Amino acid sequence: MRLVLEGVSVGPTTKMITAPKQPQGHANDQGGSKKHRGVDHGDSHRGAFRSNLMCDRYGLTMRRRLDVLLVVAVGGGLGTFARWGIVRLLPHRSPSAFPTATLVTNLLGCLLMGVLVWFVFEFWTPAHRLIRPFLGVGILGGFTTFSTFALDARGLAVAGEYLAALIYISLSVGGGVTAVALGRAIAARLAPLPATRGRHDASADDEAEL
Repeated sequence: MRLVLEGVSVGPTTKMITAPKQPQGHANDQGGSKKHRGVDHGDSHRGAFRSNLMCDRYGLTMRRRLDVLLVVAVGGGLGTFARWGIVRLLPHRSPSAFPTATLVTNLLGCLLMGVLVWFVFEFWTPAHRLIRPFLGVGILGGFTTFSTFALDARGLAVAGEYLAALIYISLSVGGGVTAVALGRAIAARLAPLPATRGRHDASADDEAEL
């Protein structure tokens, strides 16, 4: 008997014994599958890391802003309570009646917003970081109400009081803009800037936070 490469020879004839070959396509598929599984495994780890990092950052941000959320909640409650008091003093008897309470509330809120803008962005510079959330977003945000204004305007129109609805809308929109400017002017008159200080122009982005 003599051994031949990849076979066994017995006598004059040689019988080749070779290992069965795996189909090329199957081998490629298996290799690709292993590679694919490896990529998926790495992506899952990276995705979990990013998710944990985002959760940590979000939790840290929420902890830093907890005092802001607290003053907004307290201020909103106080503002809503004050609006309820005005509604009790000037009750709205029916949808066709003129909504005096809502008009007074919104105009007064706009006037106070003008005063706040002057003090926060002009007089107190820099102002404490909780003043705007407490007074602007909280108290004045809870005190004024645009949704009730829209509901009252619709109620007047449905009741056929078209002239009253037009007057109410005009006074609410035009009067609100005028009240903001008036409040700022009154505050500037009562609390002028010292002569040694220059005037600080508040940006639109800063005032939008109120």
